[in-house]
Amino acid sequence: MNINHHTTNCQCDGAQTDSRSGSPLFVGLNGTLVAGDVLWEFALQLVRMQPLLFFALPFWFAKGEGWWCEKIAHSPSLDPASLPYRHEVLDYLTQQKAEGRRIVLVTRTHACMGKIIAEHLGCFDQMMAGNGREALVGKRKLQEIEAGAGTNPFEFIGHHKEDLPVIEASSRATLVNPSPSLAARAKQLTHCRILGDTRPLLRAVLVSLRPHHWIKNLLLAVPAVLAHVWNAPQSFFSLFVAILTFSLVASAVYVCNDLLDLPADRLHPTKKERPLAKGELPIPTAILLALSLFAAGLILGLALSSDLFLWLVVGYAATALAYSLWLKRCIVLDVVVLAGLYGLRIFAGGAVVGVEVSAWLLAFSGFFFLSLAFAKRYLELALSHHQGMPVINGNRPYSYADLEIFRIAGTACGLLSVLVLALYINSTAVRTLYRQPNLLWLLCPLLLYWILRTWVLVLRGEAESDPVVFALRDKASLAVAFLTATIVYLAI
Repeated sequence: MNINHHTTNCQCDGAQTDSRSGSPLFVGLNGTLVAGDVLWEFALQLVRMQPLLFFALPFWFAKGEGWWCEKIAHSPSLDPASLPYRHEVLDYLTQQKAEGRRIVLVTRTHACMGKIIAEHLGCFDQMMAGNGREALVGKRKLQEIEAGAGTNPFEFIGHHKEDLPVIEASSRATLVNPSPSLAARAKQLTHCRILGDTRPLLRAVLVSLRPHHWIKNLLLAVPAVLAHVWNAPQSFFSLFVAILTFSLVASAVYVCNDLLDLPADRLHPTKKERPLAKGELPIPTAILLALSLFAAGLILGLALSSDLFLWLVVGYAATALAYSLWLKRCIVLDVVVLAGLYGLRIFAGGAVVGVEVSAWLLAFSGFFFLSLAFAKRYLELALSHHQGMPVINGNRPYSYADLEIFRIAGTACGLLSVLVLALYINSTAVRTLYRQPNLLWLLCPLLLYWILRTWVLVLRGEAESDPVVFALRDKASLAVAFLTATIVYLAI
């Protein structure tokens, strides 16, 4: 059920207002009505619109919660409909409102944050909030609620451990996605029900890291393999550290991308299941996680004796963040940047082992990864079209008329990569590196088969949105990879 539906159903007319009876219902905001922290949600919306404000956030914090609540909440561009509302709570509120019950929104922070949400949903009769100087928590929250309830018993819906005094005094309590310890304690205090299930934070962190994408960083080993130096002890150790470095930095970029794409991801049929989009991973935790991963990657990269590699790592992170903020909204340039990030990995692998990346490898990888990037865009756009969405992920510069361009350009780039491979095999450079260079000709039909088969599946909609991830789960792709490695080994 979408938010607009809840907004309509939560409205009440005068007749319903007059017939309210029974105990009032008090509903928490952060973690209860909304999965996550509303203040951080709005702060992130501002940073998405004005990225340089990220550096102002620490100074806003220093001035106090009330000041920066006012600063954030009065932005005219903030959209309360993009918040991750807990639909099970909204369903219950809709039911109670239909029965004429008085419903009060309770938020620990400044009133301006809760006011935006209350006006958007339209189902609250009253709101209680902190004053900016003192948060509405613990016994102070209980006093305010008891004063609002008068002599009537009241029901409370909450999420936090700090709500235990209110839970104990309530006639009935509902805990939304509580921790196991909080659920056990609350059930000892009052009649309590549990709404939703709690998933461990560690699981949310691991999913956000996207470790299955780390396989892409094996591209760093390509220059060493082609130069036949990968099995030297020093080269092997350096490559291991380099791949781990890129994996940590790439995960930091993935987390940042999820933070920047939150509203669009929540509208996407599959990306809405990501931990950040669902509110399972708190925004402050995600920011700290991204900074820690990036710092760990840089520290690990310092263990290598290549300044060029370290600069390439920083360049990768900067380019990927620029892509998330601006470049993905640029027609065609977004696809070129995606392919370039793969090529940058190959450059970094060459820098680690001291191997110069040849023009042949650059040309081949450029066309090959452009083909994959166009396939990724094609899949996203086709999926958006199927789901009836107006644009890809809410922030892409394409229309459905561009599908034909993606198909033509993607298949053409794939076929050009096969041509470059054939020209390379026929060059004199190959005969100095391989004992059986003629065996390499077997790579051409293998690559041609894989590219054409992948594009057929893409056009049918049978591949995933990321061709690389699809290849890791596709038996035919794994067989082609095994045969390719075997042919190269025999040729060496």
